[in-house]
This record gives sequence, structure tokens and C-alpha cells, in this order.
Amino acid sequence: MPRRIELIFDETDTRAIAELHEEEAPQTCKAMWAALEAPMRAKGIHAMFAGREIMIEMPDANRRFDPTTIPPENQTVTPLPGELMWFYFPDHSEVGFPREIYDFAIIYGRDTRILIPQGWVPGNVFATITQGLPEFARCCERVRTEGLKSFTVRRVT
Repeated sequence: MPRRIELIFDETDTRAIAELHEEEAPQTCKAMWAALEAPMRAKGIHAMFAGREIMIEMPDANRRFDPTTIPPENQTVTPLPGELMWFYFPDHSEVGFPREIYDFAIIYGRDTRILIPQGWVPGNVFATITQGLPEFARCCERVRTEGLKSFTVRRVT
């Protein structure tokens, strides 16, 4: 059985379960599992350009790996609903972002494409939500109109 993680929309305690793609994205899964040694608690923001995507900047406490060692794995620019993606943006890689970004992305709906002002950005798909996506997606949709919301991501053991 693949390793799994739980995503929680804290405001309503709405939960979803995702299975890691350890064969397709082994290094990314190893890094994400290490990052979640302690639960990740952070605010999620809605993507401006990509579509139905929640971006969670990984807190310092969960940055338990060297992001430069994660190779391109299982990449796409057109993710499917329920896919979880990993992106790393080094210091000054985008105007207005002087610091590095560890981006944990939740794709919750259709018609999402990973496009930013600099162009298409392939991301590593490392897991897929297998339980609870419809309810979780409805909560994610609220981030677009209501603003930042708190999320918790943790290992299922």
C-alpha cells in the first residue's frame, strides 16, 4: 500500500487523503515525507494565473531537505484535479520574490495550467487525492473569494 498524507482545511475540519507516487516521483516523495515528519501548518493562497490551485509555502520548520537535489519527476504543466505538486523557486527567481519559495500545490479542479508571468512551469506531481476530493475542493474554492485560509498537511500512519 502506498504511503498516504492527509490534507485538512482547518476552518471546517474538511479532510482529504492523498496517496504518494513513490515509483513515479521517488525523490520528491522522499522529500515530502521528510518534510512532514512534523505536520505542516500554513496558510494557503489561491493561484492568480494557474486556475484551480492552492499554493502553500512550506514553513521553515518543514524544510527538512535540500530542494536543489530534487530532480524533475513526473512533471506536467496541465495537472488533473486532486494532484499534489512540488515546485522550488530559488532566491530572486521572480520579480518581487527575493527569497526562495518551497511551493506545495494542491490542484483541486479542472482547467488548471501551470503558467506564471515568466511562462510555463513544469511541476513534480508526487501524490493524488484518493478520498474526499469533492468536499475538499469546495473548501479550496472559497480561498479564491475569501482569501488566505489555514491548512494542515500530515502523514497518515
